[in-house]
Amino acid sequence: MNNHDAKSTTRPWTVSRLSNMSNFTDHLRPSQPNGPEILARKRAQTHIPVDELAHHLLAQDGYLERQARILRIVEQEPLFDKKRQANLSREDLFKLALARAKLLRRLVDKHGWDIDDYKMAETLVDDVSPYYLHLHMFITTIREQASDAQQAYWLPLIESFKIIGAYAQTELGHGSNVQGLELQARWGPGSKEFILHSPMLTAQVSVRGSSRVLLTTSTARIPHSALLSRYAKLDPDSGQFSKPAVPAVVYGTMTYVRSLIVLQSRMAFARAVTIAVRYTTVRRQFRDRDDLKGPEVAVLEYPTVQIRILPLLATTYVLHYAGQAMQRTYREAREQIQAGDFSGLAHMHSLSSGLKSFCTDLVADGIETCRRALGGHGYGGASGFIRLSPDYLSRVTVEGDNWMITQQVAAYLIKRMHAAVANIDSATGNETEDLYKEFLRANRSYKVFDDDFNIVRSFHRRTIALLYDIYVERLKSSTIPCKTIDHCPHRRRTRCVICIIYSLSFIWKRMPMTVGNAHDTLSWSTNSPIVFRSGAVPQRDLDELPNRVRHLMARIEPHAVALVDAWKIPDYLLDSALGRFDGKVYEDLFHRAHRLNPLNEITFNPNYWEDELVKGDGVDQQSILCVYWMVKAGHSLYSYIISQLFIFSTKMALRLVKLSDKFSCYARGENEARFIYHEIFEDHGYDKVELPEAPFIVDVGANIGLFSLYMKEKYPLAKIIAFEPAPENFEALERNLAFHMVSTVKAYPYALGASASFAPFKYFPNMPGNSTLNVEEKEYQIQLFKENYDQTFADDMFKDAKQIMVPVNRLSLFLCLPHSNVEVIDLLKIDVEGTELEVLRGIDDRDWNKVRNIVMEVSNVKGGLDKVKQLLETKGFTVTYVAVRGIPELFKLFIVTACR
Repeated sequence: MNNHDAKSTTRPWTVSRLSNMSNFTDHLRPSQPNGPEILARKRAQTHIPVDELAHHLLAQDGYLERQARILRIVEQEPLFDKKRQANLSREDLFKLALARAKLLRRLVDKHGWDIDDYKMAETLVDDVSPYYLHLHMFITTIREQASDAQQAYWLPLIESFKIIGAYAQTELGHGSNVQGLELQARWGPGSKEFILHSPMLTAQVSVRGSSRVLLTTSTARIPHSALLSRYAKLDPDSGQFSKPAVPAVVYGTMTYVRSLIVLQSRMAFARAVTIAVRYTTVRRQFRDRDDLKGPEVAVLEYPTVQIRILPLLATTYVLHYAGQAMQRTYREAREQIQAGDFSGLAHMHSLSSGLKSFCTDLVADGIETCRRALGGHGYGGASGFIRLSPDYLSRVTVEGDNWMITQQVAAYLIKRMHAAVANIDSATGNETEDLYKEFLRANRSYKVFDDDFNIVRSFHRRTIALLYDIYVERLKSSTIPCKTIDHCPHRRRTRCVICIIYSLSFIWKRMPMTVGNAHDTLSWSTNSPIVFRSGAVPQRDLDELPNRVRHLMARIEPHAVALVDAWKIPDYLLDSALGRFDGKVYEDLFHRAHRLNPLNEITFNPNYWEDELVKGDGVDQQSILCVYWMVKAGHSLYSYIISQLFIFSTKMALRLVKLSDKFSCYARGENEARFIYHEIFEDHGYDKVELPEAPFIVDVGANIGLFSLYMKEKYPLAKIIAFEPAPENFEALERNLAFHMVSTVKAYPYALGASASFAPFKYFPNMPGNSTLNVEEKEYQIQLFKENYDQTFADDMFKDAKQIMVPVNRLSLFLCLPHSNVEVIDLLKIDVEGTELEVLRGIDDRDWNKVRNIVMEVSNVKGGLDKVKQLLETKGFTVTYVAVRGIPELFKLFIVTACR
C-alpha cells in the first residue's frame, strides 16, 4: 500500500497503552544518590546557621513572618495555582493576571492586609499586575507632587480603587530628551483649564508597563485643580506660573522607582542563584579521572562552573545591602525635601542612577549566566527562568537606560572633581569631594589581602584616577563630559567601571559584616582585576589574585546550598523543578512533562500529504448539514437554520477547541460544544433574569461547564456549584474551570434527583450533551429523529452508547451538608435531558424559599412542561416559557423561566 494513501482509523497510542505507560512510570525512581539525599548531606555538613542568617537578612519589618502568613493564604486559592499557566496564550495570561489582581485586592479587604502584606502577596504570585502602575507609580506621584488639599481629596479615592491611575512619561519619539517633547499643554485663561494636545504621531505617550498602550489627546481639557501643585503652581487668575525651587524634584517618582528597582534586585537575583546552586549540586556529570569507579561528580564541583556561579552567590548579599542602604538614603532625602531642604537631592539622584545601573546590569547578566550554567534544562519550561529572565531584563532600560544614566553619574562625579581641584586645601563636608582631595594630595597603593578596608580604598583610588584622567582630557578638549566619556569603547568601559566602583564604595560602608566576610564578598563582586590597576594595588597582590580566587571557591562551595537557603525563597515563588528545596528535580521534571502537559492528550498527524492535523479528527468523518426548515406563523416568516457541520468520530479525545475569537474550551464533540456555546453565549437562551452583583448559582447538568463560565463572565463575583454525573463530561468541566482560572465554581461528579441512590445513566460518546438518566424519553427522541430526518445520521450520532451507574443526590440533602452554607439560591439552572421534575422533587419545602429564580430546559414530548409549570406555580413562582431556538418543533423543547 502506498503510504500517501494509507489512513489509519485508530490512534497509534490507544488508551490501554497510555494506561500501561502510566503504571510503568509510576514506579520509576531517579538513580542514586538522589536529589533529596544530596541536598540533605550538603545542609548537614555546613556550619552556617541558616535560620540566624535568614533572620539577619530578612527579619526586619516582619518579612519572614509576613511571607509565611501570606503564602498560606495564597496557596489555598485555586486561582493562584501556577501548575498549568505555562500553557496559556497571551490573551489568557492577561485575563489570568487581571483575575488574580482583583482577587488580591479582595483579599486585602477580607484579611485586613496592609500595604506590605499586599506587596508580599504580589511578589509571591509573581505576575505583572494590571494594578502595578496604580499602586507604585501613580499613587507615589500623588503623594509626592500633590498639595495637601489635593491629597486629602484624591488619595481616599485612589487607595479605595475608586480611581485607578496609570503613569505615562515617554513619548513615541522622545525619551530622556525632555526638552524635545512634542506633547503640548497650554493654559486657557478664559476657561481656566489646561489644553492637552498631541499634534504629531510621535507625541503619543506610552503607558509604562505596556508596549501596546498609548495615551493620545486631541485638545483634551484638564481642570486647573488637576495640576499637582506641591512644588509647581499656577495662579488661575493671573496665569502666573511658579516653577519648583529645585526643578529636579519633579522626578521624585522616577527616583523612587529606581530605589525600588535596586531593592528588588536582590530577591530576583537570589531566585536565579538559588536555582543554579541547588541544581548544580544535585546534577552529576562524569566521573573523576582519578577515580573512575567512584560516583559522578557534582556539576558545582567543577571550577568552570564555580567561577560562574559562586561569584553570583556572593553578589546576592552585596545587592541586599545595596538595596537596604538605597532605601534608607531615599527616605532620609525625602524627609529633608519635605522639610524644605533640597541639598541632598543631587546626591540621591546620582546614587539611585548609579545603583540602578550597577544592580540591574549585574542581575540581568547574572540571570543569563545562571541559566547557561544549567545546560539544556536551563532553557526548559520547568527551569524557573522562562518568566524570570525576560521579566527582569526590562529593568536595564526602564526608568533610564543604563548607558544613559551612567553618563549622569559620571557627569556628577566629574563636577565634584572640578570642585575638589578648585578648592583642594579646604574641607567641604562633601564626602565625594573630600575623597578626591585625599587622592590629589597623596598617591599610594594598598595591600588588599592584608586589610579588607584596603579593598575599598583601592576602589576609591582606581575610580578617582579614572575620573581625574577624564577631567584632564575634558580641560584639553573643552568637550562636554558625556561626549568625552563616550567617544571610544575604552571610555564607555571606563564609565561603567566608575559607576560600579562608586556604587560598591557606598555599599561597603553599610554592610554589617565581619572583615573576612567583606573580603570574600567584595573580592567576588569585583570579578576582574581591572579595579586594582593604575597603581592602586601592588603587583604582588595582583599576581596572587588567581590563587586567592581558587581558595575562595574551595571555601564557599561546601556552604553554597546553605547560603541560598538563607534567602528563604518558597518553592511556590521559585516555580522551578530544578531549584526545589527538597531536591526532587527529576521527579518534578517528569511530572510536568508527563502529567501537566496538555499536548500529551493529542496525537498529531505528521503526514504532510494529509490535511488532518490531529489523529482521529479527519478519519471516517461525516460532514452533514443537519436540518433546514421554515416555520410560518401569521404574517411573519421565521427561518431557523442550523449551519453547524456535525462531525462525529468513534474516537473523540478531549481537546481544546476555539469557539470564538475570545473563547476556547476543552470538549470531545467540537460541534456540539459550538452549538451549546451559541445557545448560551450568543443567543442568551438561559439569560432571562437579572441577578445581584454576587449571585449564588446552582448549575444542574453542567455538561462541560459553558453555562457556569458564561455566568462567571457576566457576574465575576458569582459563586457557583455545578453538578455533572457523566465522567467524561465532568473531566472536561474540571479542565475548563482550570483553563479559565475560575476558582469560585465548585464541581461535583453526580446527578441530582428525587432521592439519593445509584442509577443507570445512558452516555452517548458522540453527543455527550444528550446523555441522560431518562433513557426511555431519550430513545423516543432518537426515534423521532430517525423517522423525520436521516436514520444513518442518527445512528452515527448515538452509536457506541454505553450505560453506566452514577451517584444521584438530592439538592436539599446537599444543601444541609456543613460545607454548603447556602442561604439563598439566586438562580437554579437545570438542563438534565428529561429528568427536570426529579430534580425539582429533590427540593424540600424548607428549601424552596431559598430559590429566587429558575431557568431550565424542559421536554414536553410526554407532557413534562405542564407538570413543571404546575409545580413551580404552587411554589410561588411566575412561570414563562419559550421554544428552544434552533431545535425542530417536533422535539417540543422549551426554556422555562420561573421568578418570584
